[in-house]
Amino acid sequence: MAEIDFNLLQELINCAKREVALRYRVYPRLVASGKMTQQQADKEKAWMYAIQKALQKIYDGTAPLPVQQSFLNSQDYIKPKQWHG
Repeated sequence: MAEIDFNLLQELINCAKREVALRYRVYPRLVASGKMTQQQADKEKAWMYAIQKALQKIYDGTAPLPVQQSFLNSQDYIKPKQWHG
């Protein structure tokens, strides 16, 4: 099993934090201009914040052990190819 790359994980957390801040700055204008509903803006902000918090829990070691063990092990997430025979 691969080790967690904590430097990469910190970069991902920082990226998510920047994205959360961006959404809080930009989405009110999108809602005001009618390009996005308030409901969609609220959902999108909440989802990105949840991503940030999940990454932080992995970094802090407070996420469930199976999550910590499989994080960044992409082999766990590759869908098997369907047989087309």
